[in-house]
Amino acid sequence: MPQPHKIITYSTWVDISMSNTPYNSEEDATLGDIGLREIGKTWAGDWDTQDYRVSPLFGDNSNLPDTLIFVGSEELFYDDINKFVDKLKKDGVNAKLSVGEGMFHIYPVFPISESNQVVGEIQEYLKE
Repeated sequence: MPQPHKIITYSTWVDISMSNTPYNSEEDATLGDIGLREIGKTWAGDWDTQDYRVSPLFGDNSNLPDTLIFVGSEELFYDDINKFVDKLKKDGVNAKLSVGEGMFHIYPVFPISESNQVVGEIQEYLKE
């Protein structure tokens, strides 16, 4: 199928198996690891939670287009997203990680000044 020219994501859940322990639920104001483990099993359905179709951290991502991922430094998925960006780069994907220092899960969608910075970064990224 045709691929998008670029991918932009916020706080991507790249490992629904939650295998990169420990997860620090106390630092993330929006997520908790116990509930997410159950949600991940439900989301996967009959698939293994480490199947690349539900956990892209475990797949071959070599055909993905340029990718920009936003993550908060205090969010539950921070370590997983860092691992994923490293994997994307190893798979030959032009991947960029933008870290909101002191920020939480999906911070760019909240009406805070840091969101304005994200909008500007996205505008510049799309011009490239």
